[in-house]
Amino acid sequence: MRIGRHLPRLLHARSQFGYTPRTTEALNGEPEAVSAEEQRRLTRQAQQSQQQQEAERARVAVEQITDGLQALSGIGSLDSQVRAMRRQLAQVQRRLQR
Repeated sequence: MRIGRHLPRLLHARSQFGYTPRTTEALNGEPEAVSAEEQRRLTRQAQQSQQQQEAERARVAVEQITDGLQALSGIGSLDSQVRAMRRQLAQVQRRLQR
């Protein structure tokens, strides 16, 4: 590898070979791919974003379930089931905190 010189990262015409720096082996007219480091950074960023979105969806769902259980509280015939669901919800919340 040459220091101080950027080697192109082009999609190989034969996909099983991935990328190539040689234009003669690359797909015609295909733009240069982002660098491997940039691809890793984008992947990390996408994973973090997905984790944040999932955490927010879980937080909203737990809030809705909590509200629903509160609405069911006091209905005598459902007390034991509501308590069981609260225990299950507590387990879910502990799992989400990991």
